[in-house]
Amino acid sequence: MTLSCLLLAGLAIMLPLSAEKAAAAAGDSLKAAAWQPVCQLAEALNKVPSNSKLRLRALITTTQGQRLAAAKLGVYALLAEEAQESKAAVVLAAWYSRLADLNDNLLKTTLVDTTIDAVASSIYVKGRADEALNILAQAKTTSNGCLLTDDSGTLAANGPAKIGETPCSRKLEPPVLESYEKLDEVMDATGWKSSHATTAKADLAGSGGDKTCKLLTVDGAGFGAAKLDADLELGGGLWVVNKDDKQIKTVEIKKGSSTATKTGNMYQHAWHKLQALDSAEQETKPNATEGAEATSELQAAITNTLHNGQEGAAGQPETAVLAVFPKPTGTSINNLLHRANEAQLPEKIAGVNAKTKLRSIVDTHKFQQIEGALILQLKNENAKLKTSKSDEQKDDESTKNQIHCNSIAEVEKCNADPKCSYETKTDGTKKCKFNSTKAKEKGVTVTQTQTGGDGTTAPSDRCTRHKDKPNCEKENEGQKPGEKAKCGWIEEKCRDSSFLLNKQFALSMVSAAFVALLF
Repeated sequence: MTLSCLLLAGLAIMLPLSAEKAAAAAGDSLKAAAWQPVCQLAEALNKVPSNSKLRLRALITTTQGQRLAAAKLGVYALLAEEAQESKAAVVLAAWYSRLADLNDNLLKTTLVDTTIDAVASSIYVKGRADEALNILAQAKTTSNGCLLTDDSGTLAANGPAKIGETPCSRKLEPPVLESYEKLDEVMDATGWKSSHATTAKADLAGSGGDKTCKLLTVDGAGFGAAKLDADLELGGGLWVVNKDDKQIKTVEIKKGSSTATKTGNMYQHAWHKLQALDSAEQETKPNATEGAEATSELQAAITNTLHNGQEGAAGQPETAVLAVFPKPTGTSINNLLHRANEAQLPEKIAGVNAKTKLRSIVDTHKFQQIEGALILQLKNENAKLKTSKSDEQKDDESTKNQIHCNSIAEVEKCNADPKCSYETKTDGTKKCKFNSTKAKEKGVTVTQTQTGGDGTTAPSDRCTRHKDKPNCEKENEGQKPGEKAKCGWIEEKCRDSSFLLNKQFALSMVSAAFVALLF
């Protein structure tokens, strides 16, 4: 082979290599793989503000529901007739209240800050990417531009919501979401997914050949009047144009670093913040009734409420729960909640009409008002019971003392008794009777409080101590014909004769006043 033939053969081999190198020369446009995944990532980040609001609202709604359930169960515990039902309601109220406290604490100490950080970092990187994409998409003429749609060198058309056929609004437009939507299409537990992230340190220039992008040309013939002193970063460092006009590269965003303190570039930082938001959400305490017997919160509610904080008082914690909510525990709890919802107010209480079902009351403060009113009712009833019991005890003791004294016939023996006196003045009869004043002076415990002038039982006490008609009328036994009755059953009570006289006098005064008005 001649020398000329060898030279021609060598030139034929070198020409394709030169053409391939020229395709990646300074100022070439970005190939589709370099910008389309960034558009998809930026669009997905639009969900972050809406997702964050939904997450906060969901936790707040859950917490409010737990507080409402606790208040409702507190009222139901007071309304329930069975003691065991009241116990279960009180325990469940304490459990729901504890869950609400934990969620409140999560909201105040973690979730609000984490949510703000996640939104701020995500929207920041979205804004950086959107701005770079917008500039690159607009830097286009008929024959030149910065973004290619394929390897053949087709320039991407710039539209309001798309670049080429790729959705890319380059706007912050959070969608209206009905429920939380995870960003599973763009991120996973290790970082941003590869289909939505460019490859690290790769040549991203298009291979179309002659499509030029002056924005990506960093020598004197392009972006600046002279060669730049440093590499040109676009999109927050997502794309890096080498200052020597050799390659366009990107940083790694596919994987987050192992710890949040080593977040690398801002895209990794945003990923870490979104991961923290997901982790915080997993710490919330939902209203999960299935398997509740194994939760420390329900076990503590039973230990503290029913056993005064003595752990093990009712056996193992789970056993103590099952004693109140038999298996299946979730069903037992749900059945109790249903009974509480269907319970009705027995009368008008705290302004809420009688027969109102508890399920129709939707304000925690209203349940608190009802509970307060019921507690006051119970305290009043308890006070009345104590007073009634005390009165009965006084009546019993007074009756015993009177019987004891009445059984003494001799005057001397009667007067010698520390609580008896032979009485002849009050009603004209001569009889040994109980003398409370004398008994007190002699140091005898006495519950009788009202006495006659000589220390004997007053006529009104003699009558009012009787609670039924037969015993009331027995006070008149032994009276002489025509003699004034000592006691009488009047208006369902045992009263002395002075009651009638006073009443007749009052009526006569009213009649006289009425006649005076007429004349």
